[in-house]
Amino acid sequence: AVSTFKQSGFSLIELMVVVAIVGLTVAISFPTSNGANNESMFLQNKIQVRDILQQARNLARTTHQCVTVDVQPQSITVTSYAMNVPCVAPFINQGAVITKNFNSFVTLTPFFASAPLIFNPRGGTDYNAVSQMQMQGYGKSLNFSVYSLTGQIREN
Repeated sequence: AVSTFKQSGFSLIELMVVVAIVGLTVAISFPTSNGANNESMFLQNKIQVRDILQQARNLARTTHQCVTVDVQPQSITVTSYAMNVPCVAPFINQGAVITKNFNSFVTLTPFFASAPLIFNPRGGTDYNAVSQMQMQGYGKSLNFSVYSLTGQIREN
């Protein structure tokens, strides 16, 4: 009598082929997901910068105060001051202070090298031009523009 014992399971070669396919799939998808993560982090920081600029503008309009926006390479500080228009230094009667710190992967370049951006109680700025700030990080760059009369904030 001939024995017809049939062995079930996978051979060593079949298992090695499956492991190699899985390894290649992971190796190909990792850089793609890392790039998507950087894109997501840049977008998150962009939204935070835009929101804090909008908060500063709204604070000036709703409280009828002058509000300064001091941009540093890793942070933005918003401060309100109870005073009359025009908003000029020296600033006194300090009110609300909001500070947002950013991680070391993002660098902010201020509107002006020596002075903060100032929103007046009308929500505009006391400058006759467009004020710009640049955000760089995660291999990307973005400019924020604040228009003087309206205080409108745009990304470009």
